[in-house]
Amino acid sequence: MASFTDESADRILDLTHGRVRVRMDGPGAAPPLLLIHGSPCSLEWFDQLATLMCDSFLVVRVDLREPGRDGHRSARPPW
Repeated sequence: MASFTDESADRILDLTHGRVRVRMDGPGAAPPLLLIHGSPCSLEWFDQLATLMCDSFLVVRVDLREPGRDGHRSARPPW
């Protein structure tokens, strides 16, 4: 079984318009499966699904900027 990572494996990507938190689980050579949560969740919402899928896929979970834990919070709502 592929290893399932914990929060210490999060990566923070510094992009032009802010920071994005990403977590990857599974074999690096496997086909990627991108999971993007809706509002008001975070990438942890997919923990159980990632556990089931990480043997066959490189599961990539991305936090949306406002509702996730990317470190970005604005004074105005995201809508």
